[in-house]
Parts: sequence; C-alpha cells; structure tokens
Amino acid sequence: MAWSWDFMLQVFRSLGGKADNIARTNGPGGRGLVALDPGKSVLLHAPPNLIFPVGDVEFVQSHLRIRNGAKIGNAEKTFFENYYDAFSWGSGGRAESVAFINALAELPAEVRALLSADFGLAGLAEGGDARAEQWFLRSRRFRWRDVAVLVPVLELVDHGADANPYGEENGVTIATDPSEDILVLRSKVGPFGAFLRFGFASPERVAFSLPMTFGTEGGCEIVIGQNINTNSTMGSLPVPDYEVDGAAVRFSCLMIGNARLPRVSRGIFYRVMKEAGQPNPEQVFDVILHKNRLAFLGLLEAIEPYEGGLIPALRKAARHQLEAMSWCIGAREL
Repeated sequence: MAWSWDFMLQVFRSLGGKADNIARTNGPGGRGLVALDPGKSVLLHAPPNLIFPVGDVEFVQSHLRIRNGAKIGNAEKTFFENYYDAFSWGSGGRAESVAFINALAELPAEVRALLSADFGLAGLAEGGDARAEQWFLRSRRFRWRDVAVLVPVLELVDHGADANPYGEENGVTIATDPSEDILVLRSKVGPFGAFLRFGFASPERVAFSLPMTFGTEGGCEIVIGQNINTNSTMGSLPVPDYEVDGAAVRFSCLMIGNARLPRVSRGIFYRVMKEAGQPNPEQVFDVILHKNRLAFLGLLEAIEPYEGGLIPALRKAARHQLEAMSWCIGAREL
C-alpha cells in the first residue's frame, strides 16, 4: 500500500528531518510546496542520513532504488524508496520527465540541429526512458559538500531565481518567512541552463556563455565549458575554475552577465587573460558576447514560425538569456 503524505512526514521526522507548516501544490516545474498557515514561517531540514548521493541510486524496472552496497541504513533506504514511489518519481515525476524529453525530441528538425550544433546539446533532443531518468535526477538534485545528492521532501521545493539559497550546515535546510513563497535557489545556472535543467523559463540574474572553442588573433586558444562552479577565488571573490596552459586558456564556465555585479564578468575575464599574458582581452570578450548573441538571436529566428509544445518556453528562455547578458557593463579591476 502506498504511503500517505502524513505518514511519510511522520517517518521523515522520526529519522531526524524537520518539515514545519507545509502542504503540497503544483508549481511551474510540476512540483511545489505551500505553507499550511500563510502567517507562519516554513522550515525544512534534512540531516545527513536523509541526504542521498546520486551515485548511490539507480532505476530498477521504472522504480528509483538504492544501489546494492550503498552505505545507507535500512530505515533510510525504506524511507527513500517509498517516498520516491509515492510522492516523486512514481507520482508525476516520471511523467513530467518523459514529457519534457519527448517535447525536446519533437522540436522541429532545424531547431534540434541548431541546439546540437551551437548549444552543446548533441543527443539531448532525443526521446527515451533513460534520458528521462537522467533529466529527472538532474532537475531534482542538490549539491551538498560538493556532491550531487537527492533530498526527499526538500526536492519538492521549486527553484526561484530570486530566492535564498539553501543552508548546508549539518544537512540541507530551506527556511522562509511568512511573506515569502516557498522557493529555493538551487544553483546559479543562467536562464537557458535553468530551462534545460528544470523545464521552465526562469528570469535568472546571471548569464553564462555557451560552450565554445576558438582562436584569438594573438594565437591563444579559448575553451569555454559548461561546468558551472565557484571553486576558485580572486581575492575574496569566488569564481569558476580556470586553467592557463601555455597558449590555451580554459574556463570551466564563463559568466557573461550579472544583474547584481555588472562589472564583474569582464573583470574576471580580463584578470585571467592578464595572467595568461594575452593581449586585447576587451576585444576577445566582445567576440564571446557576439558569438552568444548571434546564437540566441539565431534560435529566436529558427523558432519564430512555430508555436505549441516547448516553443513558448524556449522563446522566453532565450529572451531571459539575452536580458541577463545585457547586465555586462564596464569592468571591475580584480
């Protein structure tokens, strides 16, 4: 017999979790929570024993299960598998994921070709249960102690571009005041990245470059990836990983717009290019911006004749991306 919502919360709390003043609803990503009493705050907390590394889970006959050999207690394993059957993957999550992956596969052929060629999405716009399973894990995961994890109950909270990030002390915590919607900033992904990860258009305040590799007039190879992180620092400023290797400069990702810190994007790039001894960083950064603008303008042109399916959300995500990119003004010296 499937667990009831109240019984699931009872087990969650008995294992050390906190879930105060919540009820289920449907948000823009097909999931969501609201406050039972709008006049009171909401607190959600999962202790370490209720945080499950993605590497410890697998899909078995369309069910999400803990892998054999994972160092997870029996009570936690039972809770995890019943929760995902009754309230997540097995209760709308699978259907949501299959629908999104199939909708990508049903985009017009020229749009899929463009996404593959210019947006680093080769193979993504194909249907199939395996791709739906991987998209589900990507859309629901958190990062805790630099590990991708699943957090039952808390994963029902929708991503919000202007929401507060979750706390990571002694577990994962989401807390809101009575005046706030129950949303959480899952990660800084940029508007187009948010669309691909969560399945809806989100007006993110930070933009990241598309993946690209090109040579500069000064003979430097620029390589930009999509591994968004803030693992390195410049002074007190956390920045993504980067590597200067001879005549090559490799960025794990590259910020190209920030509504709150509009001078930082160029400042980071100029500092890295200075370390690499490369001339004309202003011109090279302008080339990167130009390539990104052309790609998103080309996408908008390609989808202009079409409606229905993912087209409206894709159109909105492209516009959000261009808006976030516009917040690149001046350069902060770092």
